[in-house]
Parts: sequence; C-alpha cells; structure tokens
Amino acid sequence: MGDTKRRYIEYLEEKHCPEEKMEIIKAKINWRLGWNTGPQLEILVDKIPKDLHYQYKDGMFFGEKDGYVSFFAHNGGDENQKGYGGRVFSIVMKDGTRKDLKGPWSGRSGVTNKLGFTPCVEVSITEDPEEFETGILCTGAITVTLAEEAIGKFTKARLVRVEKWEGEIYWEIRNTEDDCEVCKGFKSYAGHSGTETCRWCDGSGKSREKNKLMIDEIS
Repeated sequence: MGDTKRRYIEYLEEKHCPEEKMEIIKAKINWRLGWNTGPQLEILVDKIPKDLHYQYKDGMFFGEKDGYVSFFAHNGGDENQKGYGGRVFSIVMKDGTRKDLKGPWSGRSGVTNKLGFTPCVEVSITEDPEEFETGILCTGAITVTLAEEAIGKFTKARLVRVEKWEGEIYWEIRNTEDDCEVCKGFKSYAGHSGTETCRWCDGSGKSREKNKLMIDEIS
C-alpha cells in the first residue's frame, strides 16, 4: 500500500469514522438471596470504553463515556493515598491535561450522585460472554439512564431512588410495585445472618399478608 493511500485511510479513520459506542448485549439481575446486600445488575457489553475524560469536584474524579462510568476518590494532590495498594492511575481531564492519581480509592456512586455528576449506579460488567454466564464479572458503573434501559429491556425489575448516609443518592433495584415492606424486594432481612432470606416473604419479594401487622414492630 502506498504512503498516500495509507495516510488517506488513517485520515478517514481518525476524522470521519466515529468510534462505535458501547452497547449492552445482555443483562440480568443477581438478586443475592440471603446476602446482606442488595441486588446487582449484571451486564454483557460489546466493549468497555477506555479513553474517558474526567472532571474533579470535592475529592472525586468522575469520567463517563457511552454510559460507562469511572470514578476515583482522591484529593488531587501528589501524595500517595494508599488506595489500590498504592497503584498509580494516569487519567485525562476534560481540558486535555493528564493527571496521575497516586493510590486513589474506589469511591462510590452515592457520593458522585450527591456531588451532581451524571447519575450512575454500580453494576457487574464484562465483555466476555462466558464470564457473563458464569457470573464472574468485574465491578463497574454505568449511568442511571443506561441502567434503566437495560433493566427495562432484559428484566422485569425497576430502579428506585433512595437517599442514605447524609444525603448520598443511590438507585436500588426492586422487583415489583408491591415489594416486601421489610426486605424491599429480594434483600436479606437486616436482623438475619447472611445465609437467610427475609422471613416475612421467604424470598418472594412480597410480604405475606398474615405478617403485615408485625412489620412495623420489627423494622
């Protein structure tokens, strides 16, 4: 191939052929029955974006592309804050400058949502179909908009906005409109160990009628 043709192809690729966006191929919900934690959305995507550009506010670095979200907790200084075993993450800011985050911490969506970044939610995510089927996925985050699209297309669940811990904002997965009043939909009852499901709905997600008078007394 001649140099002129090669340069022309590179020009088309860089300037005129927009990069394909991340697409969700499949999605399911791990209800985590009997766990002391909430349900988790698990998604299979064609590819995970790599070249995110970040913003900074009040100790949080936040990047988003094609609905995929990445964030770090770090004060922005030069000292190593010992997160991720002291690993250094080189990121690109929205203004094009590069910044090395030394030992940042993972952070959480409730904090970024409270700070006013694009609303997001933690998920389990992979590009590998086999990993998706076996449930061996990496933890990540996506925008609430993309999560709602995936849940609406592939499941019968829904997202509910809740506030916790001094105003942190989360979107949690619920099963139906008439969730169990204690476990709030396939969640372990807080008074139990992590090996038992909610005693008031037996994991069905709906409160049994005979127990409704007792719920307020134990909540």
